[in-house]
Amino acid sequence: MEAGALGAKLTGGGLGGCLLALTDHPDTATGIRERLHHSGVRHVWTLPIEGGPK
Repeated sequence: MEAGALGAKLTGGGLGGCLLALTDHPDTATGIRERLHHSGVRHVWTLPIEGGPK
């Protein structure tokens, strides 16, 4: 959230897990990706979602 996500959710646990973060701009997603990599996260996927509210 400190990196600009609109919302975030941690799921899973134990020997792994997954973090979902929502943003409203691709540049924010890039910043979150960079921050996660800097924190030691090995794999980050960015998926754009088309067709939001109008």
